[in-house]
Amino acid sequence: MPVSFWRQWWSGAVSNTAPAPQRRFGRAGLRGRRTNRFRPAVESLEPRAVLSTVWFVNEAATGTGAGLTWTDAFTDLTSALRSARTGDQVWVARGTYEPTTGTDRTISFVVPEGVAIYGGFAGKETALGQRDWKAHVTTLSGDIGARRNRADNSYNVVTARDLKTATTLDGFTITGGNANGPTTDDKRGGGLRVVDSANWLKLANLIVRENSAAVGAGLCLQHSSPTLTDVALVRNVSSILGGGLAAFQASPTMNRVRFQGNSAAYHGGGLFNLESSPTIRSVAFVGNVAKYGGAMYNNSTSLPTLTDVDFRGNRAGQAGGGIFVFLSAPMLTDVRFRGNKALYGGGISIEAGAPTLTRVTFSYNVAVRAGGAIENYLGSPHLVGVTYRGNWAARGRNLFNESDWPRARGDVPARTASQPFDAGVTQAARVFHVDGSAAAGGDGTSWAGAFNDLQAALVAARPGDQVWVARGTYTPTSGADRSASFALPDGAAIYGGFAGTETTLGQRDWVANVTTLSGEIGVRDNLADNSYHVVTARGLTAATTLDGFTITGGNADGPTAGSKRGAGLWVVQCGEALTVARVTFVANRAYNGGAMYMDNSKGALRDVWFVGNTAALVAGGLFCDTSAPTLTHVNFVGNAARYGAGLYTNADSTPHVSNAVFRQNRADRDGGGLLAVLSGPALSDVVFDRNAAAFGGGIALDLAELQLSTAIFVGNSASRGGGIQSYLSTRSFSAVTFRRNAAVQGPNIFVIRRP
Repeated sequence: MPVSFWRQWWSGAVSNTAPAPQRRFGRAGLRGRRTNRFRPAVESLEPRAVLSTVWFVNEAATGTGAGLTWTDAFTDLTSALRSARTGDQVWVARGTYEPTTGTDRTISFVVPEGVAIYGGFAGKETALGQRDWKAHVTTLSGDIGARRNRADNSYNVVTARDLKTATTLDGFTITGGNANGPTTDDKRGGGLRVVDSANWLKLANLIVRENSAAVGAGLCLQHSSPTLTDVALVRNVSSILGGGLAAFQASPTMNRVRFQGNSAAYHGGGLFNLESSPTIRSVAFVGNVAKYGGAMYNNSTSLPTLTDVDFRGNRAGQAGGGIFVFLSAPMLTDVRFRGNKALYGGGISIEAGAPTLTRVTFSYNVAVRAGGAIENYLGSPHLVGVTYRGNWAARGRNLFNESDWPRARGDVPARTASQPFDAGVTQAARVFHVDGSAAAGGDGTSWAGAFNDLQAALVAARPGDQVWVARGTYTPTSGADRSASFALPDGAAIYGGFAGTETTLGQRDWVANVTTLSGEIGVRDNLADNSYHVVTARGLTAATTLDGFTITGGNADGPTAGSKRGAGLWVVQCGEALTVARVTFVANRAYNGGAMYMDNSKGALRDVWFVGNTAALVAGGLFCDTSAPTLTHVNFVGNAARYGAGLYTNADSTPHVSNAVFRQNRADRDGGGLLAVLSGPALSDVVFDRNAAAFGGGIALDLAELQLSTAIFVGNSASRGGGIQSYLSTRSFSAVTFRRNAAVQGPNIFVIRRP
């Protein structure tokens, strides 16, 4: 598409319809062919000698409505915004506020110049620092007409125009905008639209969710470069481009921003840039979808700078699962691409662009046709210190050059993160024996000379070796280091369930000879000092087995993200290498993934039990994060979490579950048995029995794709969707039976088809 077209189009010179495909280089679309007692003494920024005013808004106030105290607060936000002058503040108490009590869809909350607008108050604070915007949710909603009917919602929830003085919007949830109107302006920025405001606007502590538009559903910037700090753009939907944010001749600064679950029909599911150069630091793009540029689309001399950014589980129907680069030159430093997917360029697709990549990692990205990590078409990328691991494509699993010139410069051919075990080196497989009751000093070569410490055997084992472990209880350390775990050696098979006399593997009885791996390393029966992870598996490349154990007592409540995941077993980037069989996870606890957490891994679980594990937030049993394991004869019983008590899948995870039972799991919110978010689980021959949740007692779906065959839902309960709740998701059912499920709405299935 010629650059001149885009300039005319976003300025309104041509209609806001999907651009017609034109021939460029041969790929379809843009690819061518293919004053009260609380009044602070703040100096006004206007040339008038007056004190600034704090205006109060509380929808529940019953006073005079003068807006000068909490007691006499305005009950509507619009009155405060009209009263405020440069230098003033507006404090807004928790609740839901709409731009109008009528049905005029063109009315929005207009941000006054030079005013700081803060949400998140309980309605009694005397200092700004006392507010808690997370606890006291303050919502600006475009749902002005019939409730939950987006067709009559406001075109824009919030607008800011021609700002020339420092202005702030801080501490709000912005939702329900639907920019689908007849004019160009009415098609942009369903949540928030900012026009001709340079860099005067500060956006902080915002959640912009579930807005829709033709362009920039969450946020649309035109000649404006605000600062975004601690902002989340979530599940916004654009019918053309920029699902989360669209930037036109704008250079916003973003820090700690999250783009998650946004979508655009054509370009930039998360972020679209046209002649824009945003500065992006410590930002995450997760599970965004578009035809081109699942997470980000850069067009026409855009020069974005990205530092410490994650692209995870984004998807493009055509090209650029993570980023699409067209006639632009983004600079990426310390950026990570994991589990992104497209036809071309699972991580990045380049068309006549010149990106610079420094210390960028591509892990487990997939391109169906070409360029698992990077596809380069008439571009000249510069690669420095680029690392690849486990990417896949039909052609060019890491880097694929579609044309002879120009070509990528730098680390080409690129190196891999780790070399697999050299199968050409011959080494006789060994068996190491472990018995906790054995005398010290053994070398592990026999039961008589067994190691009495499992860690010694794991250190000694090499690919092809086996470790036989006798009944008893084993801990990762005899000290108090909570970060200690049993680290599985690459390519070895670890078996429990021996009496300590066997001479063949087939003689063991793992049911009778219980072999326990325990995180109980400190004071007995005190979870607070237990290991963060009982077992860990990282970067495995050769077939590795864990078979015949009970894993218990892990407590992943540590200070880092990793130490909060997978108390029983934490699996990271292991491809298809790991098999877990005949293992019982019981009484483990974590923030996410109480029993087990799988991160960018596949592998197999057979005859596994998840019993009585808990998570403070997500997945008491198993958390699948951009993972695709095969689960056979698996039982989830009595697990608990806030979300997805038994099994949780996200970010393009595609687990296959067969012959499984989900029984009496309980979630405070969504998915008693299973919660699937932006993922595609396939289940067959499964039973969901007496699971409970607020929403989706058996299964909850959130922008997911479920395949379900030969399934029984019996005795499950919820407020909505006793058996299943489906939110903007697709379902394929075969031989599914519902019996005695209960809910206020939808005892068997409750379907939400609109945001």
